Amino acid sequence: MSGFASVRYMFYAVWYSTLMLFLCFITIDGYAWSGSEGKSGSLFIAGEFVFTMLVISVNMKILIGSTQVTFYSLFFVLGSVAAYIAVFYFLSVYSPAANDYQVF
Repeated sequence: MSGFASVRYMFYAVWYSTLMLFLCFITIDGYAWSGSEGKSGSLFIAGEFVFTMLVISVNMKILIGSTQVTFYSLFFVLGSVAAYIAVFYFLSVYSPAANDYQVF
C-alpha cells in the first residue's frame, strides 16, 4: 500500500468518526433520557447509538465497495445488521442492568 493510500484511508476514518459523532449529538442532544426513577442513560444511549450507526454504515460501505453483489453478500451484510439488532434487543430486554437505562 502506498503512502498516499494509507493517508487517504486514515482521513476517511477520521471523517467517518467525526460525522458519526456529529450526527449523534445532533439527534440526541437536548432530550431528557431519564426513566421514571430519575435514572439517566444519556452516555450509554449515545454510545449505543454511535455503535449502531457504525455497524450499519460499515456494513453498507462493505456492500457498496464490493465488486460483485450476490445473494450471499446481501445475506451476510443484512444478516450482520439484523444479528446486531437482535442481540442488542435481547441484551436490553433480558439483562438485569437493562432496566437501568430503559433503552427498549
